[in-house]
Amino acid sequence: MLYGKITLKKLILAFGLFIFVATVFFPSRTENANVANANTPFHTTTAEKSNENKVAVTCVQGSQKSRNCTGCKLATAVYLNSDCSTLTQEVEDTSCTDDCPKCIQDSEVSKECNGCNTSIVTYKNEDCTENTKTLTDDFCSYLCPLPVQQPLITTSCCKVCSQGKACGDSCISKSYTCHKAPGCACDR
Repeated sequence: MLYGKITLKKLILAFGLFIFVATVFFPSRTENANVANANTPFHTTTAEKSNENKVAVTCVQGSQKSRNCTGCKLATAVYLNSDCSTLTQEVEDTSCTDDCPKCIQDSEVSKECNGCNTSIVTYKNEDCTENTKTLTDDFCSYLCPLPVQQPLITTSCCKVCSQGKACGDSCISKSYTCHKAPGCACDR
């Protein structure tokens, strides 16, 4: 062995020193690194590793050790107890938005007339999938056909004009101009 005999004492001392240096020079990189649990007051205590080699490790009760987002506006936070053990809690965290839906339920994406008084409307669901519905829509009335005016048709002729032309309820010469309203006389 190059460095001499490694004893259990030396190993415990080195480990304690490593933990102390790590906590002093590399504190937890979280937003709320020293936020205390609202129900727990801050306490500082010293834990001893062994009776022979006293390595002081300071733990502040309620200080936050870590925080990880676990869902939409939810995180798992790890807090220290005064004896350096940890307490894990699920907490509300408004900065955790990666797992939150990005769409507003029933927000209209598009609307298109597809016939007389009907339209196809596409909506977004909360999970951002699309839902299409056909709705009655008076706005689309411009696509309705205009009513066709049927000419007035008489069902029977009171007189059939074979040499002249029909004029009202009688026949006149083809060279004359008719000044009567349509009647029951018919042209052949």
